[in-house]
Amino acid sequence: MRAHRFLIAVLVGVLLAGGIAQPAMAAQKCQCLAYVAKVTGRMGIMYAYQAPKALKRKGYHRYWPSAAGAKPRRGDIVVMMPRVMGASSLGHIGLVAGWKMKGDGRMVVWLQSANWAGLRTFRSLGCSNVSVARLPWGGTFRATSTNGLKFFRR
Repeated sequence: MRAHRFLIAVLVGVLLAGGIAQPAMAAQKCQCLAYVAKVTGRMGIMYAYQAPKALKRKGYHRYWPSAAGAKPRRGDIVVMMPRVMGASSLGHIGLVAGWKMKGDGRMVVWLQSANWAGLRTFRSLGCSNVSVARLPWGGTFRATSTNGLKFFRR
């Protein structure tokens, strides 16, 4: 009889707690565009270099960060055009993870994205191959030129 009461108590506890927990879905490897689409919603494009027009359709506006003007914000979108700073012929896309303006007008930006070489990979938004990397590799870029980078925010 005690076992019966115990079993009933356990079942009531499980029901009150919201049911039996389902195992978490395993994170998967993502392409850079699929990772950013988890933030922006589906963009209806195949390649990162097509993102500027798609982002504008979704209400994002392009800006260029500068010492005197707009500053990057965590979560802003960065599109690297084809073959810029190590991007493939299809480009690359990611999110601003951080930035720093140097006194000489140069800027360092850290890009969080999937399917890209970084310091270490981690899980984010259901993707297992996310990393944060410094742009450009090993240096800084002038905040007065576009360098093939396009910054977007809502």
